[in-house]
Amino acid sequence: MEQQKSCENCSTKNSCQDVYCEIGKKKGPSIVIKAVTALLLPMLVFIATLVAAEKILKTKIESQEIQTIIVFLTAIIITLAVVMIIKVINKKMKI
Repeated sequence: MEQQKSCENCSTKNSCQDVYCEIGKKKGPSIVIKAVTALLLPMLVFIATLVAAEKILKTKIESQEIQTIIVFLTAIIITLAVVMIIKVINKKMKI
């Protein structure tokens, strides 16, 4: 019902399907690499850094609270560094 009301004044109300089919046929560059680089890579770096830093600091720091804070800050700093490197590389490659 709502859709029918919004379609009453539309100039393409009888050809919506045709319009969406034409849009679907448009070809463009794949964004898979951009999506993986922007979303998945920083998460993987953060998680990997958490695991690695925890294993390294497990025997060196006795206080669990301090160890947790240091591991978390290390993961954040390394992840931010990786994100900045990705931005620099993308600017140079104009992606």
